[in-house]
Formats: sequence, C-alpha cells, structure tokens
Amino acid sequence: MDHAVSSWLSLNWYNPEIKPKSPTELPTFHHFNDIDIVIMRSDWSNDESVFFFKCSPPMGHHFNTLPDSLINMSTSGNGHAHYDVNSFMLHAEGEWLAIDPGYTNKKLTRNHNTIIVNGKGMINDGEPWAEFRSYGAGDKPHLKSYGKEHISKILRAESTTLYDYVIGDATQVYQDDAHLTRYLRHILYLKPDCYLVIDELEADTSSTFEWLIHAEDSIYKYEKNKFIIEKNKAVLQIQSIAPVDLNDKIFAESVDGREITEMITLSLSPQKALRKTRFITLLHSGPADSIRWPEVTVDTDSNAFFCRIQSGENDWHLRLNFERTKLQDRIFTILNDTNNSQLYHFTRD
Repeated sequence: MDHAVSSWLSLNWYNPEIKPKSPTELPTFHHFNDIDIVIMRSDWSNDESVFFFKCSPPMGHHFNTLPDSLINMSTSGNGHAHYDVNSFMLHAEGEWLAIDPGYTNKKLTRNHNTIIVNGKGMINDGEPWAEFRSYGAGDKPHLKSYGKEHISKILRAESTTLYDYVIGDATQVYQDDAHLTRYLRHILYLKPDCYLVIDELEADTSSTFEWLIHAEDSIYKYEKNKFIIEKNKAVLQIQSIAPVDLNDKIFAESVDGREITEMITLSLSPQKALRKTRFITLLHSGPADSIRWPEVTVDTDSNAFFCRIQSGENDWHLRLNFERTKLQDRIFTILNDTNNSQLYHFTRD
C-alpha cells in the first residue's frame, strides 16, 4: 500500500486491536471461489512447497453477473487482467521454480504455464490492454467481444489429508481459430511433494497442442521426457508420463514485462497433429542436494490408465478414468487409499 495513489488505503486496513498471529494454524489449502484461485501447500515452514492455480473469468464470477451498464472499464481494472487461465506457479525450498512473468504490457497466453492450441491463445491474445466483456466494439473493432459466454471456471476443488485436487475448465476462452472444444486441467497434489498435472484436450480438427512451463534461470533436459528447473539450491523435476513420444524445446523467450523481461521456456508437444490428446505430467520439488526422481510405472487398458508413483516413503496407486459421467467428476481413484479424511469440498456446474 506504499504507492502514492493507494497509500491512504492503509488507514482503512490498519486495526491496532488485531494482534499478529502465526499462520501455522491455518489450513494448507484454500479456494477463493469467486476469483477461482486455489493455493495448496505442504506446510507453513520456510521450506514448504506452494502451488498456485488459476482458472477464472477476469475480476471473478460475481463481476461477470453484472450488467454492462454497471461496468466502467476505467474503474473496474478489467483491462489489467491477463490471458492466464488454467495456469499455475510453484514455489519450493524458498525459490520460485515454475514462474509467472508478473505484469506485462502485451498480454500473451504463451507467457504463462498453460496450453497453446494451433499456435493460438485466448481471445484477443496479444493485446496490450486486455479486452473483456463488451469492450470489443467502439474504437477497437478488430477485437472480439469477450462476453459472459466465455467463462472459465473451477469445476471441482477438494482437500483431504492425503491429497488436494482441482479441475479447471478453460474450453470457452480460446480464439475460434484455435478450434478447441475441450481443455480441462486437473491438478492432483499428492502430499507432500508431488503434483500430477493432467490435461484433457480436444479440437474439431487435427491440431497441435503445446504444453508450456517457464523458469527464471535454467531448464535442462535430464533424459527422455525428464527435465529439471534449478534455482539456487532448489529443484523442480518435470516428468512427462504421457504422451510418450514428444517434441521438446527449451529456449529463452523475451517478455514485455515490468518485473521480468526474459524467461526460460520448456515446450512439449505431440509429434503429430491430433484431434484429441492428453498430457500427464508429474512435478516433483525438493532440495538440489538430496532430491530423487519419483519412480513411475504405467499400465493401460481400453477404458483406464493405471499409474503407480513412488516417492520416498509414499506409494500411490492411481486409476485415471477419462470416460466420466460429468466433467466435474473426479478423474482418479487412489486404489490403495486406506486412511483419508476430507477437509474441503466444492463443485460447480
């Protein structure tokens, strides 16, 4: 609140009767269900892993229920939103490992840890002033109106003693020439240090799908389908479980940002154009001097995908079901789940 324009707000927020309190008593999972941001963390120590996930309409769901007559672009801050739906960030061992560029002057989908389809991002991608709701007319006729029908949302969020889980639906917010008909991203946090990212992608024509993750300093290839992000004494291991046959690229990418002007990017994509694909990617963080790759084994049949993940003392036996009745249904079953308690549960149609 030290900005000249907003410093007066400190007077509103300051309450001397509220005493400082350690956050250690707070939950390690929180879902902000209007702006649809989920934060999940291992604990409240100085070395915890923290995962941030966003899948929401700009300014939140309530904002998008308001009539256009009540929305003034100059006061709503709507234009400052970014095209970052279904994106994530990861902080561990005191370092930002999977990063977001912060505020950028030119708003690009590919600057975030999400998906590019047929080289295309979200509606009005690349504009310096993000255009949402009915602002695609008037003095910017080349822009498409980003209306109430273009809603991204979290379909499910839950926290248990063994895992945290969230589903984001970004299907409606991509450009028409992306030809996207489904983009569901599932984040399954297998406590305390493994994050399984599952992307369900479909298009109405044979398409290219590009999975992106960004780092500030370095990304390098460890071996086939395994990559490492390093930052000082922290490491993020990235293991692509599916597809097996991938094109991978690592490159420096310039960013029109205020805090960051260059990022290192890892791009993963199937080797041929497809109408339907799935990315299943395991992220595992820890200290550089002691981290070990989780052991992953898979088995498939005509209806399901079986995956075993062994990390330290943890041994997860998962069944992934891609033929669910409802989009908000849980995509996984933990086959060896013997002792689990639910802490939070939310679903949205």
